[in-house]
Amino acid sequence: MRMMTFALAASMTMAPAALAGDGERCAKHGSQPAGIGVASPYAGEQERALKSLSDDEIKAFRSGAGMGLAKPAELNHYPGPKHAIELAGDLRLSEEQLAAARRAFDAMNEEATTIGQQIVVKEESLDRLFASGHANDDAVVAATLELGALHGRLRAAHLKAHIRMREIMTAEQIAAYDTLRGYTP
Repeated sequence: MRMMTFALAASMTMAPAALAGDGERCAKHGSQPAGIGVASPYAGEQERALKSLSDDEIKAFRSGAGMGLAKPAELNHYPGPKHAIELAGDLRLSEEQLAAARRAFDAMNEEATTIGQQIVVKEESLDRLFASGHANDDAVVAATLELGALHGRLRAAHLKAHIRMREIMTAEQIAAYDTLRGYTP
C-alpha cells in the first residue's frame, strides 16, 4: 500500500512537468495536447493596429525595402543595385555604371514603395473585413487575390532591378560582388 501511495504521489508531481513538456513540443508543431492551453506565437499581436503586419513589416513595405524578395537573382549572380552602390569602390564601378545603378535603384524603389503602400492599405482593408465580423468567402478571395497580385508585382520590381544591374556590370565586377557579399568560397 505504501509503495502504491508513493507511485501515485510521484506520478502526480511529475505529470505537470511532463504535460508542460508536451505542451512546448506541441506548440512548436502547431498543436496542443487536450486540456492544455499553449500560448500562440501570435499572442499580443491582437493589440496591433494592423493585425497581419508588424511595425517593421509596415515600415519595410512603405520604404520599398527588399525583404529578401530578390534572392533568386541575388544568389544566382544578378547583383542588387543597393549593394552594388554601397560596394561601388570595391567593385571599381565607373561613374557611368554608378549613375546607371542609381537610376536602377531609384526606379525600383519608386515602384516598390508605391506597391508596398498599396499592400499596407489592402492589408488594413482585409483586417477591417474580419474585425467587422462580416468576412465571407467571396470578399476574402477577392481581397487575397488582390494582395497576391500586389506581392507578385513587388517581387518583380525587385527582381527587374537585379536584371538591370547584370546589364550594367561586367562579369568580373559580378564575380567580385559575389565574393564581397560572401556568396563564393
